[in-house]
Amino acid sequence: GETESGTRASCVTAGASQTSGRTSQLLLFPRSRTPGANMGHNEKAAYFCCVTLLYALSVLNPTHAISVTTHHNLHKTVGSDVTLYCGFWSNEYVSDLTTLSWRFRPDNSREIISIFHYGNGVPYIEKWGQFRGRVEWVGDISKQDGSIVIRNLDYIDNGTFTCDVKNPPDVVGTSSDVHL
Repeated sequence: GETESGTRASCVTAGASQTSGRTSQLLLFPRSRTPGANMGHNEKAAYFCCVTLLYALSVLNPTHAISVTTHHNLHKTVGSDVTLYCGFWSNEYVSDLTTLSWRFRPDNSREIISIFHYGNGVPYIEKWGQFRGRVEWVGDISKQDGSIVIRNLDYIDNGTFTCDVKNPPDVVGTSSDVHL
């Protein structure tokens, strides 16, 4: 539309829909100006409307991140067992769509080894590698617990274990590490 000074207000269209022959557009912000004293009445009204709309959208439909926690450091002796705790918090209902994985990175190495995966309501324990036959699922996804036990620890088990959880549509978040 025209501003009081006669210049055309230029706004970005975020979306448009066609209903009963009319096109409705959502205007987000002026392209050519920042809000200020020399804005016309129509520009100020459009800016205020856009800011209010963006605020309302962020409050009514907030983005939630899944939160994953583990112990930070664990000290165990060779031959003992260790429980690697992995708890998570999500705004979404925990279902068969929830996935959880444990990975291992040995000390002084960049190699990452998958040792456990949970998906479709089923735990999958890796059947090869250094943890073969020593990993046990003791968690309960419905209680937001993704813990595993590693039996008969050895020196080569020193390293960083990472737990990662996704609970669609709540998939944004960071994994959590525990060093053994």
